[in-house]
Amino acid sequence: MRRTIKCNENELRHIISECVRRIIFEALACLGGNYAKRIRYLCHAVKDGNIAAIDEASLIMAKYVPAGSILIPIPSHNGRATYTLKLAQFIAKRSKSKVMDILSSPSRESMYNLKQKNVNVKNVNLNFTGISDDDGSIANILSSAHNVILIDNVVSSGITYEQAQNEIKQRYGVDAWMLSLGAVQNPQYDRDEKRVIRSIF
Repeated sequence: MRRTIKCNENELRHIISECVRRIIFEALACLGGNYAKRIRYLCHAVKDGNIAAIDEASLIMAKYVPAGSILIPIPSHNGRATYTLKLAQFIAKRSKSKVMDILSSPSRESMYNLKQKNVNVKNVNLNFTGISDDDGSIANILSSAHNVILIDNVVSSGITYEQAQNEIKQRYGVDAWMLSLGAVQNPQYDRDEKRVIRSIF
């Protein structure tokens, strides 16, 4: 039985674009090592604010976000969410979720630079602060969601996640889990100093 679906030109372009993106995604997923390189590229390009990379990353990550989730972008070293906010917004649109940009921190040196200086990042206090919630309205919104998810492009030491998670728990009384596109394996102890990026798979 055939069905006819009417749509305008913009809707048709959107449908075709989504189909092409999904085909590319599935093809990349079958490429093994090349796919890992693609994830590494995307992690860096997302950080640079590349919209095409953010769009592609959101397509991959949205598969892991249940509808109705609340996404909280991780602030960057300037103290506010920038590229992670855009990434969260793209993911939210695809997953029918909501974004709450409620975390901030004082401006600081980037974790990458600190690691290059051989600073033990486990001792670094990022001083994350959530928006004041005197009336409990933010806590109510977060607790009503099935999933509260912290969004970042890449996880390395896990310190950022741990401190952000603690602030969300202490201030709003809810547990948040982390979703990132890539992960760095043992960045400080890797013998050949190569950072191995793996996808969220």
